[in-house]
Amino acid sequence: MADLFASVEMALGYARSRPPLHALILERACAPSAPAGRALDLGCGSGLSTAPLLRYARHVTGLDPNVKMLRVAAGVAPGAAYVAAAAEEMPFPEGCFDLVAAAGSLNFTDFDRSFPEVRRVLAPSGRLLIYDFAMGCEFPDSEALAAWHDEFKRRYPSPPARAIDPPSLDVAPYGLRLDLHDPFTLSLTLPPAFYLDYAMTETNVSSAIAAGTPEAVIRHWCETTLAPVFDARPREVLFRGYAATCR
Repeated sequence: MADLFASVEMALGYARSRPPLHALILERACAPSAPAGRALDLGCGSGLSTAPLLRYARHVTGLDPNVKMLRVAAGVAPGAAYVAAAAEEMPFPEGCFDLVAAAGSLNFTDFDRSFPEVRRVLAPSGRLLIYDFAMGCEFPDSEALAAWHDEFKRRYPSPPARAIDPPSLDVAPYGLRLDLHDPFTLSLTLPPAFYLDYAMTETNVSSAIAAGTPEAVIRHWCETTLAPVFDARPREVLFRGYAATCR
């Protein structure tokens, strides 16, 4: 799976063409709390989840195993420090972070190694924020985008990934407990060109390209079939996801 995120093109695509949801999610999850002293963005990727985290902690570190992603992240969120390492083996001392945020990243780790590492680097009073959102695939007033998305995933299947369901996530063996689960639906108004570029950053597209389908072929199909869906105008798109806090 890690190879799907290894290209410069994927890193730049994430930086430029992912929906700006992280700030909205962090506002829900972090704004009521006192600012953290030190925060870790676990699996920070291209820095989109790191930049808004700077509002809620005095010192922010982004961690990701992908050096190409980190090079882009340094430009997206220059106020943070960056470390190239895996979640299963973090080069930090015990109890050094008040907040660890993981935006759709723990799914790709070995829980039996990553969760103990998170517990180790968390301060005694620290908290782990896990959040994620699915691809925006619904209009509030039409089934057109949902139908397109079904065909998109049928044509270009998603690679296997470990889903996280907060209510059934057993973190007790790792010395943590689920403190809060917040399922959400957020909306953004997106132009058709942005949605097309966004769709091209999805891992099912990366997987299809890695399997030999030319990127131009996928983009042409997406552009042609999305045109009547968006009808040449920005549309409101719904994103469903969750935020969960563990202590």
